[in-house]
Parts: sequence; structure tokens; C-alpha cells
Amino acid sequence: MSQIIGNSNLSIEEALQENVRWGKTIWFFTLQGVFAYFMLKQDYFLALEIDLPPLIISLIVIGFLYGCVSNFIMCYLIKLTGKLFNTEGSYKNIMKAFSLAYRPHLYTVALIVLHLTIAHFFESSITQENMIALIVIISVLKIAIGILAIWALVRLIKNLMVVQNITMGRAILNFLAAIVLYLPIYYLLVMEW
Repeated sequence: MSQIIGNSNLSIEEALQENVRWGKTIWFFTLQGVFAYFMLKQDYFLALEIDLPPLIISLIVIGFLYGCVSNFIMCYLIKLTGKLFNTEGSYKNIMKAFSLAYRPHLYTVALIVLHLTIAHFFESSITQENMIALIVIISVLKIAIGILAIWALVRLIKNLMVVQNITMGRAILNFLAAIVLYLPIYYLLVMEW
């Protein structure tokens, strides 16, 4: 398990001294992709009438594709828009910043799997007595997922500050500028065919 998570106390300064670990980078991009795609298409995944293991596997495969494509592009756009803000930092260091920031998504994905499991097994046999308990449990899971997502975003901004050697305000503006450039790509990745 420690190989999957890596050193959870690893700071961005220490990560910058290491070579890019492509396996871990792709792993954390996949976790973020699972989170992002589930949040975008949550109703779709909850409405699917398939068994739980294929549902989870399909979410992970889609998360892998979405996470890797979107994050490699987003890292490039951060590097590109960083020129407007006179930033430093290489593309690989920006990938390290993203990868390190996405570590909370390990817990987020576990909560998503728990959410899917509860929805799959209990919503079909819901009774009036356990409906309130189910609503409370799902609400708590959604709040926990939201808190972890905010934590990952804060970590990302902090990491970009260090990697690009800029202030928090410039890091936020750089991130927002990259998001604006990313919107057409985002639309192509998530639009329904």
C-alpha cells in the first residue's frame, strides 16, 4: 500500500528533487479523473443497471482516460499561461505539483466506491424506515468528497506557487487562465455523443 500512496509527507520541494515517477503520476491523474468524471456524470453512473464490479471497473477505465488526457493538457496549459505571469518551472515539475496535490483523491475514490456500493445495494430495497438513514449517509459521503476535493485544490495552488515561484494571487490567476483555455477541450471530453 505504501508503494501506491508513496511518501504521504513528501513536500513539493522534496518532489522537485526527484525524477518524474510516471507510474505514480498516471496513478494520481487516474484518481483525479475518477473523481472528476464521477462528479460530472454522477447521475449516469447511479442510473446504470449493471452489476457493481463492472460499474467500478468502467469508472476507473474512464477515469484513467479522462484523468490522463485532461491533466497532461492542463499541465501544459499551466506552463503556457505561466508565461503571461512570468513564472518559472518546467512541464515535468508542474506535473509533479499536480500529482502531489491529487493524493487526497485516493480517499475520494474510496468514498466514491462506497457511495456506488450503498446506492447499488440499498436504493433498490429502500423502505420508509431506512430512507432517512440512507439520505444522511449519502449526504455525509458527498460532503466528505467535497472537502477532499477542496483540500486537493488548495494543495495544487500551494504546489504551483512553489514550482512556478509566484505569489498565491498569481498562481490562482495562472490556474484560472489555464482553465479558460481548457474549456473547449473539456467540452469535447465530456460532451455526450
